[in-house]
Amino acid sequence: RDLGINDLNYSIYTLDDIEDNYIKLIEKLHDKMPNAKIYAESLLPVTKNFAKSHKLLSNKRINTFNKRIKKIAGKYDYVTYLDVHSKYVTSKGCLSSKISSDGYHLQPDAYEKWVKLVKETLKNDK
Repeated sequence: RDLGINDLNYSIYTLDDIEDNYIKLIEKLHDKMPNAKIYAESLLPVTKNFAKSHKLLSNKRINTFNKRIKKIAGKYDYVTYLDVHSKYVTSKGCLSSKISSDGYHLQPDAYEKWVKLVKETLKNDK
């Protein structure tokens, strides 16, 4: 089952449902690996045009759920919130069409930026 932005695209899931799934996953991971540090990443924005044709994946809804992810992460001392969203959002509040071929997925070089961010976070969080 998907978790995150893909869930936002299914009308059968409310934000509360998705949040409950995040919490269940975090708690299950912690139960299985109690010494592991868990990172909860924010969802990336989508382009303006993509959001127009996918009402459930609006940037407003993504932002709302990112606040929930951050709040979830704050409840557990073994979870760190990783804000990747702010590294990809434009001043207009959306993903730049220059770094996405379909308005949703990143171009390869934009994924490399994401990998660097995660690596830096892990390096600095020892």
